[in-house]
Amino acid sequence: MNILWVIKGRLLPVDSGGRIRSTNTIRELSKRHNLTVLSFYRARRPDLAYEAALAAEFPSGEACWLGNGVRAALHYRFPGRLTEALAQDFAGTARARRKVLGIAHQHSIDVAVCDFLFAAPEFPSRLPFPAILHEHNVESAALASASRLRGPTLPGLLRRWSISRLRRYEAAQLRRFEHTLAVSEDDARRLRLLAPGAAVTAIGTGVDLGEYSASPLPDSPEPLVVFTGMMSYWPNVDGVVWFVSEIWPRILHEVPAARFRIVGRDPSPVVRGLAGPSVEVTGRVESVSEHLRQASLVVIPIRFGGGTRLKVYEALASGRPTVSTRLGAEGLDVRDGHDIVLAETAADFAREAVALLKDRERAEGIARAAARTGADNSWPRVAPRIEAVLSQVVLDYRARHPAGARPATPTS
Repeated sequence: MNILWVIKGRLLPVDSGGRIRSTNTIRELSKRHNLTVLSFYRARRPDLAYEAALAAEFPSGEACWLGNGVRAALHYRFPGRLTEALAQDFAGTARARRKVLGIAHQHSIDVAVCDFLFAAPEFPSRLPFPAILHEHNVESAALASASRLRGPTLPGLLRRWSISRLRRYEAAQLRRFEHTLAVSEDDARRLRLLAPGAAVTAIGTGVDLGEYSASPLPDSPEPLVVFTGMMSYWPNVDGVVWFVSEIWPRILHEVPAARFRIVGRDPSPVVRGLAGPSVEVTGRVESVSEHLRQASLVVIPIRFGGGTRLKVYEALASGRPTVSTRLGAEGLDVRDGHDIVLAETAADFAREAVALLKDRERAEGIARAAARTGADNSWPRVAPRIEAVLSQVVLDYRARHPAGARPATPTS
C-alpha cells in the first residue's frame, strides 16, 4: 500500500504518548509499505532543525511550516492584530490542503491517516481514496472530565458551550472519515456513542521492548516510587498533585525512608512546587527507562482523561509492580492483582502501595506477570493490527468504487 500519514504538530522528539504511538506505528508500517509522512507545524519562523530531523528519521517525510497561527496571536497586545492572525491561520490550512493533494497525486496514495482529531482541517474536502481518523483520545470527553475536576475555572455557561462545541465537531469528523482507530475499547465505545453508525476499531498501544525490558527489583533501604509522564499535561498534573497531597503522606507514615520521583518533561509551576525532602521533580530526562529500572514501585494516580496510557505498558515491560487507578489502566489487557494493582480512593491507593513496598515476594510476583504482559504488547505485535484495518478499508473502498469510477471522498 501507499500510505499518507498526516499529523498536525511535531512528530519529533519522540517524548510523549501520542508521538511514541505514532512514530512506532509509522516505523513498523514502513517496513512493508510505502509510507509518506506530512507533519504540519506552527512556529514564529520555519524550524529548519526540525525539518531536517524529520527527513533524517523518515526519508519520505516532510515537515511543513504553516506560519504563526492563532496561538501566536494570543501574545499580541492589540486586538486588531487578531483578525490578521486568523486570516493567516486559514491561509495556512488552505496551503496544507493543497499540499496533501499534491503528495497524494505524486505518490498514488491508497489510504490516508489523519493523526489526531485536530489534523482534520488539513485534509481537503474531497479525496479520491479513503481516509482514516486516528483518535488518540476522546477529546470532548477528556475536556468534560477535566472541567468537572478542575472546578469553576470558567463560567459554567462558557464551559458547557466549549464542551458541546467540541463534541459536535468530533462527532462530525467521526462521520466524515471512512473509519476511525481508537486506542482502547473504552474509547471506541465512547466514540460510537458520540457518532452512532461511525466505523470504529480499537487497537491498543504498544511498547518498545528494546528500550523497556525487565530487570530485577532494586534492593534499597530507601525504596523509590516513580511516576512518568509529560508534566504539562493536565491529567498528569492533577494526578501527581492528588498523590503528593493525599496519598504520599500515608505512604511515608508506613515507609518513612521512601522517596517519590516525578519523571517527565515540561513540569508546570504547580508540579515544580511539589518538590521537597522526599519528592523529586526531574523535568526532561535522557532516558525514562533508566528511572524505571531504579524504581521499586510505579504509581499511576490518573483521575480523568483517556489516550494511549503508554506509561502503563512501559512500567509493566520494565518488570515493575504498579499501582494505578482503574481509569489509569482503562482499556488495557491487565488483571487487577495479577500484573497490576488497582485502587480508587487515596486510602486504598496508599494501602496497596505500602503493601507492595513491604512485601517483596508479592511485589516480585506481580513484576514477573507484568513483564510478560508488557512483552505481549510490543510494537511489532500491535502495528499489524493497524495494518489490517488500513488494508480492509482500502479493499472495501475499492469494492464500492471500482477503478475508473471512484468518486472523491469527503473528509472534512
